[in-house]
Amino acid sequence: MASREQCVKCHTDESPGWVAAWKKSTHANLDKIRKLTPKDETFYKKALLEKVENNLRSMGKLGKSENLKEVGCIDCHGKVGAEKLDHGKELIMPNSALCGECHKQEYQEFESEKQYGIPDWKPGRESHAKAYDANLDVDVWAAVDKNITQGCDMCHNIQHKCDSCHTRHAFKASESRRPEACQTCHNGPDHPDIEYYRDSKHGSIYFIEGKDWDWSKPLKDANYIAPTCQSCHMYYKGQYSHNMVRKAIMGEGDVLFRVRCILVVSVFGKCLRAVRLTLSNHSPGEEVLDKAFID
Repeated sequence: MASREQCVKCHTDESPGWVAAWKKSTHANLDKIRKLTPKDETFYKKALLEKVENNLRSMGKLGKSENLKEVGCIDCHGKVGAEKLDHGKELIMPNSALCGECHKQEYQEFESEKQYGIPDWKPGRESHAKAYDANLDVDVWAAVDKNITQGCDMCHNIQHKCDSCHTRHAFKASESRRPEACQTCHNGPDHPDIEYYRDSKHGSIYFIEGKDWDWSKPLKDANYIAPTCQSCHMYYKGQYSHNMVRKAIMGEGDVLFRVRCILVVSVFGKCLRAVRLTLSNHSPGEEVLDKAFID
């Protein structure tokens, strides 16, 4: 049986990069979050921590007046709140459902993608929440050597885990707000999304100036001078969430985009919502031209 301290001690020798990333993370420094004041850029995290603690209390995994000390190795690779772990029998790789025990709202938003989709397609297509199922359904996956399809699996398994966007073991929200978090999967000839963005004026501005932008703020408070992937795909009716498929622009590649925006009448309203989002980012002069398009 390994204790929390033993996990850290052993992996400091075996995998020091993992431990170094974790030690700098919010998970390892919850007391710092509690000391934040309204003047701090990341003050919003204090309310999120309280929400996480309330989630755990509702499940009986945290005492009524008890504070969460840390989110350590055992919480994610064993059981939330456990003090010891049988490395040979209880060790697991965390999935999105386990993350959802603490991050309940974010998990529910992510799972809600399964309720949406392209008309006449299976529910949840295209979406992150059904990405692995979609991967298995295609003839190519069944026919091709599995040493090759592992490349497909590495991206499509986002259905089952959160660290596709929130890279372990730092899990920085500031990292997941940047287009690079998306480009790992959204690239290449079959879904050249990052290439489209990079070559657009929005992407040009980001790649030239983005290094100087403040990524510590949540998306709703961000003041980027050009939109990112997250600015558009995570936005819906005035709010940002982990459901990214309620607008037509989720489709991979320009073919699906045209199908969803032009050929499928029931999805036309989604296109208008995407245009209205564009209006909110434009100057008054530009809005005159854009509103003429909508009318």
